[in-house]
Amino acid sequence: MSVRCAAQVHVVAWSGKGVVRNYQDPGITSPDPLPIYFNRTIGVHPAPIWDFAQYKPDAVVINLGTNDFSTYDHMLPSLCGCEPRD
Repeated sequence: MSVRCAAQVHVVAWSGKGVVRNYQDPGITSPDPLPIYFNRTIGVHPAPIWDFAQYKPDAVVINLGTNDFSTYDHMLPSLCGCEPRD
């Protein structure tokens, strides 16, 4: 798509990170979901912070949170008081 539109691409892809819960974390929320990394230039380092004034995109596409609760079987009892069915 970027080639057809003659656009620059900047991709942040982090497998397993969710909006509120990371893949296979045991709780309903995770201590380090992706939003805490939003302003980092390098995800695993808290500094330097990304300078949003230096890069102004024409478009932003976000696909985040689509699998936050994809492994929910262990959480069903706490969410609804029921057990998963096969």
